[in-house]
Amino acid sequence: MFDKEGNDFYNADVFAQGASYWYALGGLIDENGNDHYLATEYAQGAGIHCSVGYLLDEQGDDQYFSRFGPSQGSGHDYSVGVLIDKSGNDAYQVSGGQGVGLNNSVGIFIDGDGDDTYLTTEQNGQGDANISYKRNFGGIGIFLDLNGNDYYPSKRSADNNKIWRQGSIGIGLDVNARQTTESTTIMEKSPLALESSVEEIFKEASLWEVGSAKIRVRVARCELIKRGEEALEYIIAQKMKTNQGLELRTIKELIDSLPLITKPKFIALINHPNDTISTNAIYLLGETKTKEAVTPLLKALKKDKHSGTILWSLGEINDSRAVPALCGYLKHKKEIYRRTAAAALGKIKDPASVPHLIQALSDPFITVRLAAEQSLININEPAIPYLENAYQKTNNQVLRFHLQRIFSKIK
Repeated sequence: MFDKEGNDFYNADVFAQGASYWYALGGLIDENGNDHYLATEYAQGAGIHCSVGYLLDEQGDDQYFSRFGPSQGSGHDYSVGVLIDKSGNDAYQVSGGQGVGLNNSVGIFIDGDGDDTYLTTEQNGQGDANISYKRNFGGIGIFLDLNGNDYYPSKRSADNNKIWRQGSIGIGLDVNARQTTESTTIMEKSPLALESSVEEIFKEASLWEVGSAKIRVRVARCELIKRGEEALEYIIAQKMKTNQGLELRTIKELIDSLPLITKPKFIALINHPNDTISTNAIYLLGETKTKEAVTPLLKALKKDKHSGTILWSLGEINDSRAVPALCGYLKHKKEIYRRTAAAALGKIKDPASVPHLIQALSDPFITVRLAAEQSLININEPAIPYLENAYQKTNNQVLRFHLQRIFSKIK
């Protein structure tokens, strides 16, 4: 459905307004006008059961209401749902939705500009995705608000000028480009004072590093590094529970710049009783490729806690000592661990993992098979004799399909 202009009122019950159901494609494009979208369920950019739903509103101060979700840029059951509103001061209300991927689906929500209001009443909302325990893997939910001063429900992770993570792979970002532009002059005239506290410096160092703010961030991070032990003590005491990507980026730079005093402290946090602190420490050890952490991480892996993050970090660190453990996880009952282990082995590129990765090409989940396939491509020439032998001996059509794909990329 395409509407060029006018202030429109869309009124429907279910499966409407850029929605799709069962092996279908549904789309609504509205170019202009202050529009009202009213629905009950499965609407406003919703893809349901192996389908794709898409709603694009180019301009206008619009109102979106769906009594139930999944709606407003949400996918459910192997589907994709997209809602894009490019401009205007908009209001969105739904029980659960706004960039949500449910049951192995992708939900994408993008609001380009305007002072917007968001309301959800269920747990899932504003960049969220669940893990389907029957299928043993998750989805993707993406929520982007790219400009304006916005209002969110008080009990949710989402907020104005913030980055957040939720669910299996749920990501949310709210930025105010106008505020950044308008405050550039003030920012450049307000350098850090010598007596600034570590808390003030850390806050400055964790700004969104765009435009003229790049200078402020650079100055603050250099000052944070100069503070050394003082900065480290503040971060470990106050900032290891953060869920902010920009703050983690600041901490990573401190670790990279002062490895001798920082890395032992973060290794000591691997088994911290607080899950957020230990997960962040494990993630940062991977990001900083801390080889001294390999043995402690392998010990922690045996406790079957934070396994996904540990497997990922072992791949980032890129040390062959982790290969036996990673190969063992290729047979784990959870898809997400098998997939993460397969991807990690592709970063280490140890030929000892090749036979195990070939077995993973017959995994019941295509996500694991594709991860193993890419890892074998990364290992490249050392894998060729094993791949040729496997191709000659198997009658498994799925395995032969993946082997053929690998051959086409490494020969």
